[in-house]
Amino acid sequence: MSIAPQIHRFAPELSPRQLEVVGHVDGPLRVVAGPGAGKTRTLTWRPINLLAQDVCGPQELLLLAFGQPAAEEMNRRFLAAARAVGYRGDADSVRISTIHSFCHRILRKHHRRVGLGSRYTVLDQDTQLRFLGEHYDTIFGPDEGGLTTFDWRDPSQVVRDAARFFDRITEEDISPRRLVDSGNASHRMLGQCYLRYERTLRARDCVDFSHLVLWADDVLSDGRIADDIGSGIRYLMVDEYQDVSYLQELVLLRLAEYHHNMAVVGDDDQGIFGFRGAMPDGLETFRDRFPDCTTVTLDVNYRSHPGIIRVCNQLIAGPKRDDGVGATSVRRDKRMKPHDLSAHADYPSTISIMGYDVDDEAGQLADFVKFLARHRVISDYSQVAILLRSVKPRHSWPYQSALESANIPVSCFVDRREGGVRRSGHRGGLNARFPKGRVCMTTMHRSKGLEWPVAAVVCGGFVGKSNGWDHAIARYSRRKPHQRGAPLDQLRQFYVGCTRAENLLILTANQERAPSPVFDHVWEGVPRWPFMDTDAIAMQSFGAPGDYRATIPRQARIIDRVERLVLRQRR
Repeated sequence: MSIAPQIHRFAPELSPRQLEVVGHVDGPLRVVAGPGAGKTRTLTWRPINLLAQDVCGPQELLLLAFGQPAAEEMNRRFLAAARAVGYRGDADSVRISTIHSFCHRILRKHHRRVGLGSRYTVLDQDTQLRFLGEHYDTIFGPDEGGLTTFDWRDPSQVVRDAARFFDRITEEDISPRRLVDSGNASHRMLGQCYLRYERTLRARDCVDFSHLVLWADDVLSDGRIADDIGSGIRYLMVDEYQDVSYLQELVLLRLAEYHHNMAVVGDDDQGIFGFRGAMPDGLETFRDRFPDCTTVTLDVNYRSHPGIIRVCNQLIAGPKRDDGVGATSVRRDKRMKPHDLSAHADYPSTISIMGYDVDDEAGQLADFVKFLARHRVISDYSQVAILLRSVKPRHSWPYQSALESANIPVSCFVDRREGGVRRSGHRGGLNARFPKGRVCMTTMHRSKGLEWPVAAVVCGGFVGKSNGWDHAIARYSRRKPHQRGAPLDQLRQFYVGCTRAENLLILTANQERAPSPVFDHVWEGVPRWPFMDTDAIAMQSFGAPGDYRATIPRQARIIDRVERLVLRQRR
């Protein structure tokens, strides 16, 4: 481990384990970073340490994130830190982007190899659906009579569901020819539709997000091109590695094989995108790929009240049974630890709300938010988030209506294809993403990477069994079976939602939609509103209006001060 003096000066409170990550120079590195463990600042300082010691040039660094907001946040913090420490090289030449953007750059240069023109169009989630609709007859027409096998009743449903299946086939690198030759009539139809879709993409000079990666992998299969690109990347860092798909992993491994200096950061407990081909067990498979990798576990939570951490640990550990709901038989045992027990007041940091029905539940939640505002526990409604499995009207309207009836402003945030977003926010940027003065209502998927002083997680209902077609497609995948299944996926989803809370976690449900079974071992031990010590909560104060950084420890705020300094210098 080698640490530049600038790191000690500008990040004096990095923990020994965080410094171990920052100071790692040679060989593969695996970082298991739980919620609130200071992952962002650690990722910021490692490339700074490499540059400050002239280990590599800035153009030899590649940092990859998921989702444009996360990549922009990483880039912003990196540039601010580089200027603060006085780095004299060209920090702007460090490549920081999403995996899809990096693959896009590869295709722009080598588009002819995959049959694309120089001005090909990239389809986002909305335009992909529109493309399927516009070319419906070409893609689905020859098999339209058999589409009812999939329980697809109308063209809009065909387009919506087919897009999801096509993405899965691409992301898991499934050969459509295997589907066509499977001997199963419905699988053959799906494979034929996919092949026609792929031909239509090329004919119309278009590429969807999944094919950006597939065709970039095709380009990199050319040894000459791979040598040109891969040999110039001495250090590769990948954030949220549990969200990497099988196909994305193939691309990353091609890039890493030249220098083996690949660092991955993630948390299998927060792997909630398995339904889009992500591998929650990617950190384990990374160790299989690189047996000599160094592993560092960041298990100190700097974000949440110790009581919230305790409940979240109990939740993700799962019930002490092996019935598919418990996680104890499949997850690597790890428990997050609070940073400083003495820094937190003693009050009920996790409470439950149980209504007779959803309207009563929503009404009680609105009453409690009013209670927090009346006693100035919160000074702005934007310090509160309500996290649901879905924010479609049938799920979100009771809560939105109850808040508005109580004169509490609320903003509801919907993804274009709900649940499909990788990252949609970043630490410390809440007041830039969500308006002040309003309770934020969003999905647990979209909440990933964010935090609020108060988070209410709607726990009612159960996802149920995994889609049979997902399992059918998985049979043709080249990847190893991974830790999936509706109960475990749901457990991780609730864990992500609950770990967004800094000072107060609210678990809500009602008697008609009882708490998900994953909460069986947690729910009864949580104080219930209003039959609890409300005075202890009323005495608390969770920060000034919009001051989300008030509860973040000083080491996380150092970079924030550096960013402000850089902004002043730019002016």
